[in-house]
Amino acid sequence: MPSSRLRLALLACLLVGLAVAAAPAAAGTPDYDPATPWVGMTVTASHGEITAGETYDLRRADELSGGEIHGSQFVEELVAEADGELRIETTDLDAGNYFITGPGLASRGDVPASDTFELREQDLGVGFGDDDAVDESDDTDATDDEADPATNDTDTTDDATEPTTNDTEPARYYGTVTINGEPAPIGTTIEAEVDGEVRGSITVETAGSYGGPNASDKQLTLTGSPASENRTVAFYITPPDGDRLAADQTDAWEPTTRSEITLTDDTEADSAESTTNATDTATNDSETAVTDTAPGFGVVVAVVALLVVALSSRRQSA
Repeated sequence: MPSSRLRLALLACLLVGLAVAAAPAAAGTPDYDPATPWVGMTVTASHGEITAGETYDLRRADELSGGEIHGSQFVEELVAEADGELRIETTDLDAGNYFITGPGLASRGDVPASDTFELREQDLGVGFGDDDAVDESDDTDATDDEADPATNDTDTTDDATEPTTNDTEPARYYGTVTINGEPAPIGTTIEAEVDGEVRGSITVETAGSYGGPNASDKQLTLTGSPASENRTVAFYITPPDGDRLAADQTDAWEPTTRSEITLTDDTEADSAESTTNATDTATNDSETAVTDTAPGFGVVVAVVALLVVALSSRRQSA
């Protein structure tokens, strides 16, 4: 005959099994359609946990490597529509990898690189291969022989094929610069890179600012070529006697522009956020470990507990 303590233990096993079986599934990430859109297309994000009327965040990944997202920037808030889907208009967005976070979805620290959508820009430029090259040596002679000395037809052709200088005019930047919320000190160096190559630099002469808006002011001048257009510009801040720091901001290279950009580096804030994300990840891992056992394991525990109670009651009756 089982004791009352044994009955209580079996009942506890039953309750635990049922609780584990009813445990919710781990938060997931939406499906994006299309997954690799062009700028200007509408992207639809869908997931069973997206709730109509709830607000969700669209974020842009800073870097993808090793299957993980290393840093991200908030882009805009989106409200789920009545059908439980999010629609993302990409006309004003830059090329890059984006993802959605919010109620019922994985937090930004738990989203893998594979669960983003890649926004691409179309290259409408037309190039010529070696086979398309034009041998102008004979044509020039023919033109000279046939051209009327009284006309400027030959000169007009030359002017039409001469490349414009605006294609390679530099981009220029100026603005404020802070490090961990404090004005960057005099002597701080600011560099701009495209594809890992330093294209320009400037030294801070007034604490907390670099360059100026007027044509006569010094500015961070970023050189490039037509092939560099719309490439990502990364900024780096190096204080006197300090380490080189990556600014939180980026830009797309465009020739002949003069832009004001506030540059910041919140290293301490990023470290605190990394610590928080690590804690959240550890918590999510432990929850996932429990959730992964459901519902099969919980059902087995509950069934075994019921069988033991039934057998014990039968023996007691006998």
